[in-house]
Amino acid sequence: MLYNVVYKWTLLLLLFIPAGLVAQIDREAILLEEMMPAKDSTGRLVLPYELAPLDTLISRARAYAPRLKSQDALREAAILNREIEERRWMDIPRVFGNASYGTGSFLTNLNDGIVEVNTLAVRQNLFYNAGVTMTVSPWTLATRRRRLQVMDADIYRASFDLNVLEDKVAESVIERYQALLLAIEMQDIAFQELGNQRINAELAERYFQTGDISFAEYNNALEERYAVEVEMAMARNHVKRAYLLLKIIVGGKLH
Repeated sequence: MLYNVVYKWTLLLLLFIPAGLVAQIDREAILLEEMMPAKDSTGRLVLPYELAPLDTLISRARAYAPRLKSQDALREAAILNREIEERRWMDIPRVFGNASYGTGSFLTNLNDGIVEVNTLAVRQNLFYNAGVTMTVSPWTLATRRRRLQVMDADIYRASFDLNVLEDKVAESVIERYQALLLAIEMQDIAFQELGNQRINAELAERYFQTGDISFAEYNNALEERYAVEVEMAMARNHVKRAYLLLKIIVGGKLH
């Protein structure tokens, strides 16, 4: 009986406590201005550190992902609802009792046909009773079992959805991790091509000044250099974008 009362009051307190006090989301803040990779002396974007292993990044992303935290909270709620349903049988028994105490006067009349005798007596009496009552219908027992089965299904579904989201987070980390590596590799290729085109442009300028090539040939060399410079700028942008996307999903720490 005492356990049942404490349990009910605990539920009432949980209902009136603000959600922010019951559970706080510990999510690291991400500052974009502190996330940018730096340029080296050649103009390429370089990472300020060596990337952590892929499995480490996946674990961090799973611990950081708000969707996973939300789904895990739904699973915990389903488990708690089932526990509450299991304990509802404690509301069925009812304990009752009462007691009374008092003084009463009793008049006794005795008549044997000859003599009539009246006797007045004063008595002190204590009356009490106690017991337990239970009201259970067959329908209640049948529906309780069904409700528990439904709640088991809810827990299974919430757990399954959580696993699906974990796989999606891992897939996103893998895609962004590989995208960053590819962007860095493409930047290196563009940088090498830019170096070659700069040399060609310098030679073309020298040959044009000596009259060995025409202005059209010299202009083509300049246009090829400018085109590669544009590709280099786009390659740097791809590195920056891939870097930020990976850092955001992981939670801001890649080393």
